[in-house]
Amino acid sequence: MARSPRRISGTGVYHVVIRGNNKEDIFKANQEKNYFLKLMKEAQEKNSVRLYAYCIMSNHVHIMLHAEPDNLAEYMRNLNTKYAAYYNKNSRNYSNSRGL
Repeated sequence: MARSPRRISGTGVYHVVIRGNNKEDIFKANQEKNYFLKLMKEAQEKNSVRLYAYCIMSNHVHIMLHAEPDNLAEYMRNLNTKYAAYYNKNSRNYSNSRGL
């Protein structure tokens, strides 16, 4: 199911949730969480976004941040695209190591 369109915040503060397909785990090891955190910081600097808080769990992420709507969209695009490429590349390695 597609997500609802984002409502524009009068304060510029947003609570963003990122989930994997079918609510599957998207972080199988701490190194993946660390890599995602690195991407969050890189995207923050590139897109003029201020991070207030985050919580990275095995199957989703919560991020509280301040951004202009266009910067938020670009931040999310950068973050999700880079992590998806990393995840897809490495998920094949997990499958191969388990004999799948």
